This record gives sequence, C-alpha cells and structure tokens, in this order.
Amino acid sequence: MYVAFILLLLLLISLFVAQRKAYTGLYYFDMTTTLPLRGALALLILSHHLGQRTDIYPISYFTAGIGAHIVAIFFFISGYGLCVSYITKGEGYFHGFLRKRLGKLLPKFIVLTLGMMLLYHFFGTSSLALQTKNLMFGGITPLPHSWFIYAIVYTYVSFYLCSLITTEVKKLGILFTISILVYIIVAADFLHYPSYWYITIICVNIGYFTAFYEKRITKFIDNNKILSYSLIVVSIVISYILIKIIGGIAFSIWMSTQAFAVYIIIRTLKFFQWKWLCKIGKYSLDIYLIHGIPLKMGQYIGLENWSLWLFTYAVSIPCAIILNYIFDVFSRSKIFYKLNITKVN
Repeated sequence: MYVAFILLLLLLISLFVAQRKAYTGLYYFDMTTTLPLRGALALLILSHHLGQRTDIYPISYFTAGIGAHIVAIFFFISGYGLCVSYITKGEGYFHGFLRKRLGKLLPKFIVLTLGMMLLYHFFGTSSLALQTKNLMFGGITPLPHSWFIYAIVYTYVSFYLCSLITTEVKKLGILFTISILVYIIVAADFLHYPSYWYITIICVNIGYFTAFYEKRITKFIDNNKILSYSLIVVSIVISYILIKIIGGIAFSIWMSTQAFAVYIIIRTLKFFQWKWLCKIGKYSLDIYLIHGIPLKMGQYIGLENWSLWLFTYAVSIPCAIILNYIFDVFSRSKIFYKLNITKVN
C-alpha cells in the first residue's frame, strides 16, 4: 500500500506542475523518458529480492513488497512499445518480429538456465528431470527469478500469432488481450502456478491500449487536468478497496491503475535523466536475467543483510554488462549472422 501512497503523492505533485503557467504540455513517453525508468526498475527488482532475504529495517520491509508493482510497470512499457512500434512501422514491423524480439533474449536466457540446471544436477541439489518437472507443474524456474522471461516470451509469440489473424491495430489489441487472458487462466486454474506468474501480465494490454488511445488521453488531460488526475487517484483507491471485497482479479486491476499512474507521472514530471541511470537502463534485462545467481551465491557462502546487498549489487551489475557484451559480440559474428537469428532486415 505504501507504493500506492507514493504514487498518489506524485500525482498531486504532477497536478500542481500541470497547473503552472510555465507548463507546456505532457512529455513524450519514449526511449528518452523510459530508459532511465527501466534502469531504476531493474535496481528496484534486485532490491526487492534482496529485501525478501534480509532484515534491514526499514529498507528490507519496503523493498520486499514492491515486486508486483515493478513488474507491472515493466509489462506496461512492453505493451506500450509493441503498439507504438507497430503504429510507427506498419505491417513491416512483423517482418522478422520473433527473430528480432527473441534473438537477443533467448540465447542469454537459455545459456544461463542450462548452466544453472547442470550445476544443480551435478552438485546433487536436484536432477534435470526433477527441475523440468518443477518448472512445468510448479512454476519453479531453474534460473532464479526468471519467470518473467517465460511470460514475456509468451507475450511476444502470442502477439505475433495474433498479427497473422488480423493486422488492424485495435482488433489486434483485442485479440492480443484474449490471448493474455488465456495465459492467465491456464497459469492460475490449470497449472496452479504461483500468483506472481499472472497477476500483473494484463498490464501489457493496458500499455498497448494506452498507446493506441494516447492522442485522446493527452487531449483529455490537457483540457481537464483536475478531473484527469482525480480520476486516476480515485481509480487507485477504489481498486484497492475492491481487493478487500473480491480479491483475486481486483489485484490485477490495482496493479494496472498504478502502472497507468506511473505513465501519467512520467509524462508530466519526466524522469531523472542521470547518465548512469540511463546506462543501467540499457542493461536492465541483463540485470534481471543474472541477478538471482549472485544472490544465491551470496546466501550460499553465508552473507547476510548489508554484506549480501553489497555483494549482490557488486557482482550483478558488472556481470550483466559482461553478459551483454559477450552476446553482443557473438551476435555480430559471421557464424551467428548466418544463423539468421539477429540479422537486421
């Protein structure tokens, strides 16, 4: 709930800024504004998993509860990007779509996952068969905290398959939403995966339709500032109350309203354009992929609290940069080029 309070405070500040005479209109929600945001989110998701394993009051208490909020914003940005890219590039956007989207993601993910599976297997922690079974039927990923990758791969693949049925932007968005709802139903009711696998993924579709209706949203906010920000505040409060009444799906609604609130806040206030945070943003996916390994290593050698935080941060960020560099060099090699995985159209 404290994250929602912070967002409500920022919304009030946003309204104050929007009412000033010097206000010139909403900023764009583009690479310039989202790159440092992604950097901050990557550091926060790392802090979230550290907060769950340490006892440093009040830092651990705060960070341990922000995971769903962070992932919701990540999903929102992904859905927003899909729609904007398609509107900008047209049907040519789907030429080599899966190759370009998954080509830079899956090789790193597969190598790290197989590496962890082999380590668990040969050190007697868990056999390959058991790990596979736990993943398929329990949602327990061999690579720590990598469930998001499985979800985002499903998102990209389902979006592409939907584009084979219709290329009209709105209809594609509706069909895409149905595919995400199917994912939620299967993960929740048939596979009985932990709730974090599905409670925030609908934010992909919220992001998609936010991009689709962005001109209308911008016009409405510019013409009705007090009403606009008030509606967002009310939506956050009501969706939280609904959690107490009906639970379940209301939590997804609550996450969606907060992700949309972040979108409005960023467009009103912009984000800190610190160079170091922008650089972290470039490696946000790599940080997400690899941070669970140093975290596990730190726990294994007996680190706790501040020592675990320092070790995990000190190892995760450099390793993420190295991981990105290695696969970037490999992707530029002639062999990889011939495999036609990351070849640019």
